[in-house]
Amino acid sequence: MARKKVTLAYITNDATRRATLKKRRRGLLKKVNELSILCGVSACAVVYSPQSDQPEVFPSSEEAKRILTELADLPEIDKNKKMVNQRTFLEQRLMKLSQQARRLEHENKELSTAVCLRQCLAGRSVESLSKEEAEDLLDLVDRKAKALQVRMHQLGPLMLPPVVDDVDVREMVSYDGAAIEAMRQYEWIQGGGGGVLLANRFI
Repeated sequence: MARKKVTLAYITNDATRRATLKKRRRGLLKKVNELSILCGVSACAVVYSPQSDQPEVFPSSEEAKRILTELADLPEIDKNKKMVNQRTFLEQRLMKLSQQARRLEHENKELSTAVCLRQCLAGRSVESLSKEEAEDLLDLVDRKAKALQVRMHQLGPLMLPPVVDDVDVREMVSYDGAAIEAMRQYEWIQGGGGGVLLANRFI
């Protein structure tokens, strides 16, 4: 049975707060012990309580002093190498999420452009494309054509007809003209190493 979600807020009731502190402190010290055993590292914990003059120490006061002394004697660069405060942690988390958001945005744009390309090949009017869609479409076709040239160069003599070098798809297709219709002579298929473009005139 799953434990119900706990609201992280100061417990105003004295008896409940003391009971929670006792229970959570016991669980915290247990986790420190497990971490020390499972990972083979030196670990200690010191928990102060307003109800007690002496803090509760794990594993012992002498061992905790030894570990803390070793930490204090470390060079500053080693001591702070992986140490973060709340602000640093949040900044790192924010940077990671921002990178993830940019990657997902790029993937969504690629998928949207691929769908637009298929729609054009299926008969969608070129005039219905926005300027941004047309630019993204031209970029996609350009990258696919270059990938095709690289693949055909790798296959070498296995390919029957050669591909004309230095073909710039942007010269074949422009946004303001209906020359995008020429793209409909191409059939796009998904190959093992990415998209592969087959021209009907080569078949």
